[in-house]
Amino acid sequence: MKYPCLVPPGTLAKQQVGIQHCVRNNPNRRAAAVALHLHFVAHTSLPLRSHFTPSPTDQPAMPCANYKYKKAGARCTAVARKRHAGTRAAYSTSSSRTTTTQDAAQTVERLEELSALGQDLIATAVRAGPRAAFRTAQAIEAAISVGTELSAEVGTRAAQSPAAAADAAAAFALLPSPPNVLRRLCEKLGATYIKLGQFVASAPTIFPPEYVQEFQKCLDQAPPVPFEEVRRIVEQETGAPLTTTFTQFDETPIASASVAVVHRAVLRSSGREVAVKVLRPGIGDTLSVDLDFITSAARILQFLQPELKRLSLADIAADIQTSMLEEVDLRKELVNLKAFRAYVEASGVIGVTAPVPFEQYCSERVMVMEYLRGVPLTDLDAIRDITASVRGSNTSARDPEEVLINALNAWLGSVFLAESFHADVHAGNLLALPNGDVAFIDFGIVGRVAPTTWGALRDLFSSMGAKVSTADPSRPSTAIDYEAMAMSLVAIGATDDKVAASVDISAFARDLQELFSSIDDLEPSVTVVRDSAGASTAAAASLSVDEAALNRAVGNLASTGDKYGLKFPREFGLLVKQALYFDRYTRILAPGLEVGADPRINLADR
Repeated sequence: MKYPCLVPPGTLAKQQVGIQHCVRNNPNRRAAAVALHLHFVAHTSLPLRSHFTPSPTDQPAMPCANYKYKKAGARCTAVARKRHAGTRAAYSTSSSRTTTTQDAAQTVERLEELSALGQDLIATAVRAGPRAAFRTAQAIEAAISVGTELSAEVGTRAAQSPAAAADAAAAFALLPSPPNVLRRLCEKLGATYIKLGQFVASAPTIFPPEYVQEFQKCLDQAPPVPFEEVRRIVEQETGAPLTTTFTQFDETPIASASVAVVHRAVLRSSGREVAVKVLRPGIGDTLSVDLDFITSAARILQFLQPELKRLSLADIAADIQTSMLEEVDLRKELVNLKAFRAYVEASGVIGVTAPVPFEQYCSERVMVMEYLRGVPLTDLDAIRDITASVRGSNTSARDPEEVLINALNAWLGSVFLAESFHADVHAGNLLALPNGDVAFIDFGIVGRVAPTTWGALRDLFSSMGAKVSTADPSRPSTAIDYEAMAMSLVAIGATDDKVAASVDISAFARDLQELFSSIDDLEPSVTVVRDSAGASTAAAASLSVDEAALNRAVGNLASTGDKYGLKFPREFGLLVKQALYFDRYTRILAPGLEVGADPRINLADR
């Protein structure tokens, strides 16, 4: 009988010959033969008799000189037969062999994953050093603070509603929601987690709607930076005393956020008015430690619970880390700004600009750029005054509608022609200048479209620009081709061909039509107020309501896609959100503008 062999035939034959020769020529050396068999069985998982087949002259069993060797041989034979039975069962069918191979491959993959994870954790610990212990202590302090606040709140609610406190189910309702608790903890933990909360609020295609909605409240506030600290950082980065570089440097910042502060100044070399953006002291190190921890925690969770891989938890954490670390290296924002200015110059778009950077003063922690004075794109009255004052001069904007068209064309073109597109076009980052141009400012957040999705995006934009006949043939109106939109969204969001083929395009198109009908019902709510000096600003409270509405709309689109197995990347969510911003601006500045049909708008290849 032949048995399966896991070693080269030549090796087996050589060892068989050696063992048989040992036994035939000296019966007293059966113990040595047994030892050789044991070694060979241990390395091949084959039975003893498959290696030792006595010749006919050996058939009368020769007595063993030593009983203990005979007993040992019997035991070895029994063990070998037992192992052979297991081997025979494992290799009985091709399907069982395939299963064994797959299990082995999975085991190897898991071991490799564990090894890589261990190496990364060691590297993370080395990078963090003593800072990790300090941040851990801060986290414990923040958790205790939030827990104390929650305990007091629940106690107050229970006192106001004794009946609810007595009932277990009703008492549970007294507790704040998990998103609320997490948002408050992020605010206590400081800049990193405030930015993390804002990332959640800006990514409705990734996170559940209840978290996106709650993190809209995540306050971008941080304690003021002492001016002496600002002075120290600027002097370190420029290599000269503050008074050598600037003739004037306002001590009070004109903008302050969790990552950086912005001061107005005047350059000594040219007399130009500039905005100086300065990172908060230590923000880079703190952010790096915190994000390393978040990414490592996500990878550990995904390793312990492999089913989390379908949620791409580790990939999301890595995306958060990459996006947020870009914001604490002002050299990257400088690159984004220069790329946009180069695109504007090369493409010939009109009526649009961006601040001129002064690169000799820019570094990782300091960025010096042209200071631009303007009004938000939501201030209709101020923009009317601007366009009326420059009408007839050498300007492309004769009215608020053309101001909007110039801005929209520049942004749409950047999606396909520039290295990146501005991904935070809220009213504060789009300014109408006194000459009628629109300035794009603050390039800390940008999006990039993968070349593989360019075609699908063009189809998506084209689907919004369909023309249909109306009662007045000279007045075409826009209609969305929802089936074309559905097909382009499938191309963007499908994870593989199987998912794409399974989508019911007609049903998806109907759901999209219903979704966009609800978006059309969202009316902008922007209040313009004037201060005592006559300057106009958009009310922050009204804009925050609009922001929440936009995030809900993007989240609803993500949910609709999820219904059909589609997963849209974060960049797509950023893109859609900016498009919805422009939709709001259209309703304010040019309510009669038909974006899809107007030939002045470069929506896509027409």
